[in-house]
Amino acid sequence: MKILHVTSVANPDGNGVAVAVKNYFDYEKTSADVAVYNLESNFLKSKFSYNTTKYQNISSLPNGFNKPDLVVFNEVYKKEYIRLYKECEKKGIAYIIIPHGCLTREAQKKSWLKKKIANPLFFNGFLSGALAIQYLNSEEIEKSIIKDKKYIIAGNGISPRSKKNLCKNKEFIYIGRYSIKHKGLDLLVKTASMHKKWFIDNNIIIHLYGRDSGSDYSRLVKMIRRNNVSDIILLDDAVYGDKKNNILLNAYAFIQPSRWEGQPMGVLEALSYGLPCIVTFGTSLGGYVNNNKCGIGINFDSEELFNAIKKMSENEGFRNRCAERTMIVEKDYSWESVTRRCITKYKELLCSLT
Repeated sequence: MKILHVTSVANPDGNGVAVAVKNYFDYEKTSADVAVYNLESNFLKSKFSYNTTKYQNISSLPNGFNKPDLVVFNEVYKKEYIRLYKECEKKGIAYIIIPHGCLTREAQKKSWLKKKIANPLFFNGFLSGALAIQYLNSEEIEKSIIKDKKYIIAGNGISPRSKKNLCKNKEFIYIGRYSIKHKGLDLLVKTASMHKKWFIDNNIIIHLYGRDSGSDYSRLVKMIRRNNVSDIILLDDAVYGDKKNNILLNAYAFIQPSRWEGQPMGVLEALSYGLPCIVTFGTSLGGYVNNNKCGIGINFDSEELFNAIKKMSENEGFRNRCAERTMIVEKDYSWESVTRRCITKYKELLCSLT
């Protein structure tokens, strides 16, 4: 079976979709022929990673990927995908779509006017022509605006870690994009502002590491200054490699208060390092950390967030028990098992066409 992953990521560093596609490629190729067609940056070093600089369409791809058995489009709202899905339809190539959270009701509120116009003109046809939608988990299905389409569930994954969190400080951390509304960073600022005295008296800081998302970094700086919480919420640049590993190994807990997500790689990665997580149900992992007692899942509410931080901070025994139970993520979300399920379900979908 030949599988072609199509993606359009301009800046792959720290991008969850880029991380997912790389791991789909690395692990799926053990049981299928897999290639990646990058419409923006070519972030994979492989002869089976193709770029539009050299190959303008699917029909021009080498090594038999000019007519793959299945094309997997990663994300929805990429204008280049309109041309490519029509090429697939013309050539009789089956395709599926992994929306990575962008079809949830909350995600649709972002740039809603543009989507209201673009959906019926361009993207509804793209979605309706897909053989199936690949959702990351059942929560994403429940929140999706698409209700009458065949789907499969196959989520993101994590790689095994040789080192686990040592908890050398009481620093709460966030690692991700500085996208205020999407990632709920305004809720962090509001919570710190409302309970400033407690944070200062208990010497609790929340350290954010990330890359800019439009003008959101400068807006976040102003928001923190306006609320006078710059001694509680610290902003830093994005981190990668060993520096990122060391931060995850030494932190006290991970926080992600997103309004919506598909399945955030940052949370899964933190859990894989043995780091307890405080996450909103909007991340789609709130129920998971609650059910497996490896963190605290909350509603998008400042009091709930404060109480979770307070409980995690003041009860180190609770925090350490959560850390011990993060091991469950290696069984549930290993890339090896995730991609094995993908291949099985892809074969079932293709068989349904015959």
